[in-house]
Amino acid sequence: MNNGQSHANGANVAWNPESPFLYDPGANVKSTATATRERGYAMESPFLSEFTADGAPGVNTPHAEAFAELMESLRDEEFGEALANVADQASALAESPAYEGESSERQGARQSQAASLYLDRLATQSESAIQHLLNETAGKDLTVMSEDGLREYLESLTPPSGAGDPISEQFFGSWLKKARNAVSGAVRLARKGLSAVANVLPHTWILKRLLAFVRPMLDRVLKYAWRRLPIAIQPLARQLAARFLGVVSEFAPVSEDAHGEATTADARLLAAEFDTMVAGLTVEGESFENHANMEAMLEDRQTAGSHHALRDLDRARNTFVSQVSRMSDGEDPTPAVEQFVPAILAALKLAVGIIGRQKIVNFLSGYISNAIKSYIGQENANRLAPALVDAGLKLVNLEAESDTTAYARVASETLASTVEDTVSHLVQALPTDEWESESTLEAYTRDALETAVAANFPDDTVRGELHEANEMKGIWRRPRGQRYKMYTRIPSVLLTPQIANAIPSFRGVPLRAILRDRFGLTGPIRVHVHLYEAVAGTTPGAIARAESMPGGPESTTATPNAAPPTGTSATSGLKAGANGTESVLPAKTEHEFHPLTEAAAGLLLREPGLGRNVDERFLETPHTLGIGQRLYRLSIANARGNTQQRGRTRRIRARLDLRRGEATVLIYLSEAAAQEIAQAMRRTAPAGVVLNMLRRAFEAQAHAQSEGPSDMVQVHGESFGEDSESMSRRVQRLLGRRLRRAVVRAGVRALAAELDRRYAQFATEFDAAANAKADGVTIRIGLHGVPWLAAVRRVAAGGPSMHEDEGLLTRAVASHTVHVTPGYVA
Repeated sequence: MNNGQSHANGANVAWNPESPFLYDPGANVKSTATATRERGYAMESPFLSEFTADGAPGVNTPHAEAFAELMESLRDEEFGEALANVADQASALAESPAYEGESSERQGARQSQAASLYLDRLATQSESAIQHLLNETAGKDLTVMSEDGLREYLESLTPPSGAGDPISEQFFGSWLKKARNAVSGAVRLARKGLSAVANVLPHTWILKRLLAFVRPMLDRVLKYAWRRLPIAIQPLARQLAARFLGVVSEFAPVSEDAHGEATTADARLLAAEFDTMVAGLTVEGESFENHANMEAMLEDRQTAGSHHALRDLDRARNTFVSQVSRMSDGEDPTPAVEQFVPAILAALKLAVGIIGRQKIVNFLSGYISNAIKSYIGQENANRLAPALVDAGLKLVNLEAESDTTAYARVASETLASTVEDTVSHLVQALPTDEWESESTLEAYTRDALETAVAANFPDDTVRGELHEANEMKGIWRRPRGQRYKMYTRIPSVLLTPQIANAIPSFRGVPLRAILRDRFGLTGPIRVHVHLYEAVAGTTPGAIARAESMPGGPESTTATPNAAPPTGTSATSGLKAGANGTESVLPAKTEHEFHPLTEAAAGLLLREPGLGRNVDERFLETPHTLGIGQRLYRLSIANARGNTQQRGRTRRIRARLDLRRGEATVLIYLSEAAAQEIAQAMRRTAPAGVVLNMLRRAFEAQAHAQSEGPSDMVQVHGESFGEDSESMSRRVQRLLGRRLRRAVVRAGVRALAAELDRRYAQFATEFDAAANAKADGVTIRIGLHGVPWLAAVRRVAAGGPSMHEDEGLLTRAVASHTVHVTPGYVA
């Protein structure tokens, strides 16, 4: 580094970087550490080269075709979501607070035992369900049944769950559905002679294998929950598919051009591993199981010595806070920062190439220490703490501490968050191969520091151009013992249907549709908006649990009546009032968090600076959040009626099969929307009216997605080995709005034709599906002779987005089929 020296008019003149703080007596203190160029460390793959998938397309052999077909039939989003929720619940048990005087060894054993007992109960219930299916189907030849007959027969064998809590109920139901799909897939392949178990009763064989899978699968969940950071879930599924069936799994790594880092591994990928095992066993039998066991053993060897980076970071943060709170005014914090920075880097996957490069750590520590030095010591803490309180921070549960001790601790926690955010922002913004450039590193560090200071320090102490909010002034504060941040102001706003319709949530679903479908709310409502920020280890489920605890969040305060023009005073916490004056949407689910992008913050709060734009993959599901991503959650003042959850909200998806030249459009209608449409058809509403109701139920989501990322379109290539996830992202990126418009247009045309041709029959089918026990209705539209698949095929193969056949996107398909099914079809 140049130690702040530059040349001006031929003479050496000392230059100091501009501080983000308004008053910074430490700005003239020079950095005590420098960094020099050092070659980056490249991680060696933990897998043997002969088992590494090279990403090349596989060969379309009969076994590859059977494998791909079975993987498609096993695909089930609900199972992945259920595993993610189970992992989150197990993680909560595995990270329960320590008792007073409890040793770390005793705490670890108690936490592990609590999580293990919970998963053991789930395993027992799941094994009982599989055993029930085995007993009921013993000796029966299911291959003689039709597809519809087999489905109805298996659905009639539903055993009682006895699961109790909602998460266990969800897992039990999705596990039973997975078992049925596995049986159906095995029977289907046996009919074709493509299954390794075609000569025996295939359903008996596969059910016995599922029975043996339950505990190993939940053991994987426990490992994930205990570490939280990625274990090698994804590579194992890929290796199994690539090594034995000649294809590359659809669960591909995140593309290299993706930005940002996830707060945790996506536990839903455990479902990918499970599906791969089931498909491989069904197609190749015990030989596949032997090789799968070897792959798992190799992975266990690589992860056996892995430490819990998040727990190490928690300890390092506590140590930093303790050290800084005892420092004297003006004391150099560099040694404390130097101990803290490596723990932050270790918890960031993107920082793997930086760990161990001491000169970079020295530079970061020196640079950050110079910036925060003016807030070290009791005198500075006494000045900062009142400003934090003015910004909305509540100093609660401090009866046992003096004001001096409390102020020192709060100031130290603020500095710890600033250091952590600075390093996190820097790692995500600056690619590891550019850390060798001294000037680039210094420039990005300055930007990261300014962003961190603006978020963690009161506006009264920060330069005006860095302020995130114009009037709703607060800070992002981390509740003690939690892995998330929350904003210290909770505004109250009038949410109109027009504003709600313009704000997309995850998957592009408009907020208006969520409020109506899940809670039956339609008109203008006054809501309290609770704001959060994700850090390493954050999951929405963990936030919901913490916010539902008695006492509510400890680091927020009501927004003063004179604060932002968007509303009046708000109450902190998410619990319903004693007289029902405040209702939560809802109390215990991750699905009521929404992404706070800059656009959403501008519409909802008139404060776009409080939002944070993130990579598109973090806008597809609340189960995958990015570090630094901001979220919001709503509670309703003076709510009328029942605001309990009603189930899923509306959704439209399209699967484009380039090999078969077919497209499938799946339109899920929420229970509320399905009942409304069914009632209209019972009253013999004109076909045009019904079509308009159907169109409005899903077209709004497609319109919202046309302005941003979505997982609406899935593309399956002409080779079984092609990576469908990457291909889908490429097609959506290049064709985007035009393709989604073509999908919606084809769906509307098919529904119009059905209503014109067989109104009474369609109405009867829809009414039966809407009145079934399942939540909502799925309309499955099969499209054949699709002209615009030519444009999709060209783009999927790497061609340009514009071409002479672009007009095909506006042409009608040759033929279609329409089926109505109760519930949500994945």
